[in-house]
Amino acid sequence: MQALSDASNLPQGQQDKRIRLQQLQQPASLNQIVDRAGIRGLIDSADGQMPAPEVDDPRQAHRQLSADLAVAAIRNSFMASLAEALSAEGVLRRCLLPITVTVQVSFATGDSFLRMLLNMPNVQQPVAMLLLHKLPEYSRAECDDRDGNGSSSNESSIPSLILGQLSWLEVIADPAGLTASLLEVLPVCSPTVQQQLIGLLPEVVQSQDHQVSSKTQTTCSSAQQQ
Repeated sequence: MQALSDASNLPQGQQDKRIRLQQLQQPASLNQIVDRAGIRGLIDSADGQMPAPEVDDPRQAHRQLSADLAVAAIRNSFMASLAEALSAEGVLRRCLLPITVTVQVSFATGDSFLRMLLNMPNVQQPVAMLLLHKLPEYSRAECDDRDGNGSSSNESSIPSLILGQLSWLEVIADPAGLTASLLEVLPVCSPTVQQQLIGLLPEVVQSQDHQVSSKTQTTCSSAQQQ
């Protein structure tokens, strides 16, 4: 008698469900999630061999990411894997760049991999915190570069790319939590990044949250006086 765990004799639809159930019961790494979403050149091509990450169908990629990350076990292992991957500047930059759509004529979608994640409510806050905690390091490096060669910050700098991801999100899942994260890193960023953060805060703070609004105004005033 064939083992019950062997789904090879089941109808195709039931086989697909059995395989999907087995996938959902297992933790998943960043590479596995990205592969299932059909996104190429995000992690393994961080050496610059590919001009930009690619995907055939960004809507399908978004649906697949949403389905995978709806599962707590997958979401937790994914976030741990993502944090490790983003410790490399090359990978971080690629995850911040727009993904190129390869079906029909290639064009930039305007959404990076991290922007796709930030528009998913169940991972928005941990992804935002992960990115915001990188601002002090990269803003200091940006200041050192500017002091050395006289150049100013630009749209391709890591801090500008990070803050660009957080602008005009489709929904803010946890306004108070995101505001707290912004205020936490604000005092330890460079003056240029502080101004960008202050400009971002009105999009996040809910006017009816008077306590948070008051704390935001105080922190911003202190930062502007430095």
